[in-house]
Amino acid sequence: MTQSDSIQPDVTPVDATSTDELPTPSAVRIGMVTSEPLRLLGTQDILGETIEVIPLTPTEALRDSAIDLVLVDNPILDDLLAIITSFRRGRPALRVVTLGPVVGMDVIERIIAAGAKGYLTYTSGPGDLRMAIEVVRDGSVWAPRKVLSRLMDLRSPEEKERPELRFTPREKQVLELLAAGHTNRDIAGKLSIDETTAKTHVGRLLRKIGVPNRVGLALYAVEKQIVIPGVSQPDG
Repeated sequence: MTQSDSIQPDVTPVDATSTDELPTPSAVRIGMVTSEPLRLLGTQDILGETIEVIPLTPTEALRDSAIDLVLVDNPILDDLLAIITSFRRGRPALRVVTLGPVVGMDVIERIIAAGAKGYLTYTSGPGDLRMAIEVVRDGSVWAPRKVLSRLMDLRSPEEKERPELRFTPREKQVLELLAAGHTNRDIAGKLSIDETTAKTHVGRLLRKIGVPNRVGLALYAVEKQIVIPGVSQPDG
């Protein structure tokens, strides 16, 4: 038998450089509205491969249903409030985190009251940016404690006169962690439970207390002195 007649194994060679066999999970996609290319590049660099930052105009953010969170960078307060208002009217479920200069608590209060879910200053560190995005995507608000406390004071009399409720030790633990600004993942880790169980606890508390979101839970916990302030990260 000649070399050309020898039996060859019926195996298709595998290209070692191919990645088709093991697709990588897609990154989280968020939008960013900014007129500053360097700030966009810096944000993309900070968030790395786990969060893909897509440059968008406000109109594109309204139309892109694949984006559920958008960073809005605008130092002009009136323009920023106008963008937030347009998002609230056009896409109420779109979560908005704003970027801007260091401002007073009254300005941040206006921005959060307008519908933003977070405010970061240009001096915020990379860790604050990552945590703010995680907290907001998890359904909470990233704002100084003083702002959230002030918003609690502005609630209607009906909201303030909820009946007294009793909570189990586990429910109190979850409320304490929520009031400290922790995400479901954080709560799961600190209580040695899985994330699904943490979400279940939060959902039950929402129904029990009768508030629409995690911020309402945190405010209730502070008001009823289930926990002692602060309410949320970061400090302010």
